Amino acid sequence: MSQDAIVYHRLYEVMDDSALSLAEKQRRSLAIGREFLEVEHGHIQRRDGDSTTDTVVASDGNNPNLTDGVTLDRATTYCRRVIDTQGPIALTDAPEEGWADDPAYQQHGLDCYLGTTIFVHGDVYGTVCFSSRDARESTFTSEEKAVVELLARLLGREIESAHHEHRVTETQHARKRAENKYETLLQQAPDAVFLADADTTTISEVNERAADLTGYAQFQLEDMEMLDLHPPEERDRYAELFGSDFS
Repeated sequence: MSQDAIVYHRLYEVMDDSALSLAEKQRRSLAIGREFLEVEHGHIQRRDGDSTTDTVVASDGNNPNLTDGVTLDRATTYCRRVIDTQGPIALTDAPEEGWADDPAYQQHGLDCYLGTTIFVHGDVYGTVCFSSRDARESTFTSEEKAVVELLARLLGREIESAHHEHRVTETQHARKRAENKYETLLQQAPDAVFLADADTTTISEVNERAADLTGYAQFQLEDMEMLDLHPPEERDRYAELFGSDFS
């Protein structure tokens, strides 16, 4: 099996491991890419909305200026060029390739760089980058670039999944908060409250004051029919109120 095929397998293995968090998948995949490319450092750089900064959300390797959580001036990163081209940029020896005056090289001094764009839900999320402060002896091969492109796609997929799970969790929490608020209002209502199905008149929920009024416990009232709480001679009138014939 070729080296790039082995790397593909390792990356898919990491991404398909449901026991790993997104952060751990990011870190492990960066480590795999860095080892394969034989570079000093790898990181994922996220664009900070419409601002002029990017944030390093995950990193692996030895570069104290590109650690997790670091905020970068986008204008002084190679990644800005990657975003502009929306494709990979590969530098083997940046000064020799005419990048010595580029703000990114001036700021970070990275002679070797390979990065490409991460898309999430079809929009630019940021970049995945691999770099070294020393020049590389050989140019990046098409196979090496393909590995980084695959990694970017896999990372985009995982970030999308994490966003979806976050939205689901937030929705569940919001629903739970609404239910708790509703339950509090129901139980604190000053009057007896009966909630019943309009079609079947089956009681679904009551408050304590309803239990006090009827003499039944709350659990006894639930699943009873509203008409069971009225004398037989009143059934027709209350059945008409509910809009059905329960006589």
